[in-house]
Amino acid sequence: MIRILFLILVLYSCSKEKQAYNKLNGIWEVTQARIVDGQGFTFYDDSPTGTIEFQSKTKVCSATFAFSYENLAEVPLMIYDTLDYNSATFALNNKGEQLEIIQGGFGSLSDKFRIIVLTKDALVIEYYDYLNYKLKRFTLRKK
Repeated sequence: MIRILFLILVLYSCSKEKQAYNKLNGIWEVTQARIVDGQGFTFYDDSPTGTIEFQSKTKVCSATFAFSYENLAEVPLMIYDTLDYNSATFALNNKGEQLEIIQGGFGSLSDKFRIIVLTKDALVIEYYDYLNYKLKRFTLRKK
């Protein structure tokens, strides 16, 4: 009985992971960027540019996002930022709740995105940028 339940759970999570890969496949256009800095200030860019393309069969993705926001904390300052991946590999965890993108070969660093929303036409992902002490969230729609 326990083996049957375990098998059902394994099949269900494999099926759920496959569904997530299928939903992710294609070209997504970024529609909003939200940045929370290390001091807790939140900034939005409602007109970012760029796309990310996922090829689920080969587990390869490429992305170029450009976004900007004005930091009013001390001295007004426009901050320009980008997110770039060129033929990076990606993987989803078993539950489809985390997206890991690895740029480069063996031993490369990876970015781990939390998947907040994933439907056939909407995607919301976020990750913590450790180098800049910022939590970055992107809202995307399928092209």
